[in-house]
Amino acid sequence: SIALMTNGAPSSLVEESLKAGLDEIRHAKTSFEIASELLGNEIGPGPLPESHVSFDGNLTKMAFAVAQEGCIDETFSAIAAYSEAVDIEAIMQGASGETPYSEIDQATLSWIRDELQIIGVEESTHSLLAWRALSWVCDIDLHVCEMVWENVMTKRNLEKALKTRLGLNFEGKC
Repeated sequence: SIALMTNGAPSSLVEESLKAGLDEIRHAKTSFEIASELLGNEIGPGPLPESHVSFDGNLTKMAFAVAQEGCIDETFSAIAAYSEAVDIEAIMQGASGETPYSEIDQATLSWIRDELQIIGVEESTHSLLAWRALSWVCDIDLHVCEMVWENVMTKRNLEKALKTRLGLNFEGKC
């Protein structure tokens, strides 16, 4: 949000970015609640690492971060959340096979599935926001836009993100 502001982004992008940040806090809290429920003891975050973020109005740096963290990572996070929710639904409907969810009661599975669906929708919204922010960058600086496409939106980088988030390669194989 601050990077968008320091680069003169439209206020609508800044506002949506702030809302997305609040969503991410809720996602973290929800994830810790789910982990605590499944493990039977309270799980929470450790100390945050020291921040080395600078807000110097560097449009290129911001565009690279938006492309990687928003356009790519948020997109694949949405897919991962939806995919996990679908897997849980299959278990709830009686699908067989060994999964991490096999021994969990229906009420807990239903809660986890519902939370993952909400997270998936919100991650999709964040992805869309990132693509809109990148479009804004491309409208104001074609050179930065080209650098993003040449350096971030590469097949190698997309394959790495796909494997990290979903355990898949470009052929869709695990």
